[in-house]
Amino acid sequence: MSSVLLWALAFIALGIPGLALTRLIVQAIERQRRTEFVNNMMDAIRKEQPKPGVRKRLSRMGKFALLLPIWPIAAAAVLVDAIRTPRASPRYEHDEQTEFIAYGHLKERVSVQEAENRETIVDPRGERPPEPFGHLWETWQRFLQTSEPGAELWGYEVPMEHSKKSRIMITPYSRGYCWVQEGKILHEFPIEGYAAKPFGSRPTQELHG
Repeated sequence: MSSVLLWALAFIALGIPGLALTRLIVQAIERQRRTEFVNNMMDAIRKEQPKPGVRKRLSRMGKFALLLPIWPIAAAAVLVDAIRTPRASPRYEHDEQTEFIAYGHLKERVSVQEAENRETIVDPRGERPPEPFGHLWETWQRFLQTSEPGAELWGYEVPMEHSKKSRIMITPYSRGYCWVQEGKILHEFPIEGYAAKPFGSRPTQELHG
């Protein structure tokens, strides 16, 4: 076996742990930037998601294999992008607010009962009784405990946006609920997927102050 082939095999072999390590580092950076409650919420959603099928696994393996020949460049590009992503400074209150998904996208004020009625999940098989937020019920209960005196419950909705030059999505659709006190977001409860019952037609309320 020629030395060139040996070097090529060694290079590709190093790419497997190299790309895996890069992914872990990026995930750690993103987790550090998110609020603690959002991290807990995303962990709960991830645990409830079904395992990927055979096709999805093969697709991931194919994409991973395509990156192996250029893994140092791919790893460097991903790390640079993750590090350069701006993070709001904790010294400024406005910057702290922009870290919330709901910032600038408040839709309407609702009561806890209204939110639970709107988000009641009905099992089509009838194996489980109707329950607000389905498997996220316990997480919702923890979110309710984060309320503070005078805080109001608001629903928020972030529309999906695409690049004007292409159909590439630049902002994913997101919606959920958050506690707002004196015009400032305290905690948020993001929900994955589209609303079973969309928010009312009231104009979007912007944060101020």
